[in-house]
Order: sequence, then C-alpha cells, then structure tokens
Amino acid sequence: MFFSEIKKIVGLGNDNGAVKYNIVDFGGKILYVDGIKRVLHIGSDRVVMEFVDAVVTLEGDFAVQLLESDSLVIKGRVCSQSKEFKSRLGGEKRK
Repeated sequence: MFFSEIKKIVGLGNDNGAVKYNIVDFGGKILYVDGIKRVLHIGSDRVVMEFVDAVVTLEGDFAVQLLESDSLVIKGRVCSQSKEFKSRLGGEKRK
C-alpha cells in the first residue's frame, strides 16, 4: 500500500497538502522519512529534521544509511521521537 492509497482510505483523497511528511517504522529496525525541508542535526544518537510545519527529533542508537534532498533512511534502534509544531504566527514553534 502506498501513501496515496492510505490517504484515500482515511478520506484525504489526493490532497497532497494535508500530509506534509511521512515517517515509516519498519519493525523497529529501519525508519524511512520523507518530506524533509532540511536536516538541522545529524549524529549516531540524534537526528533533527525540519519539515514545512514541524521539527522532529529522533533519538536512539542508529546510523543514517541514505540521505537525499528530502528523505532519509535510518538503520538501528529509535528510542524516542518528539515533534514541535511551528506556529502559524511568525514561524514560532509550539509543542
């Protein structure tokens, strides 16, 4: 099943603006992320990514296997994920 099919199932149809990014966990061993605007930090225990409407931090014991212009693949164990939404007023962040 692809992302477009999932959006149809939940009633979003082809509204590409409704979902700004995708984070897919493959059994706790591989993580795929797309829709990245820019990577703010990258290391063996922490990755911080900026998206259109949020900043997401992943922490754990992992290695980045693939980094492209708007996506990455992480192999290893992700222990936590946190997200800060960007405010619609002035670009400030909110939790």
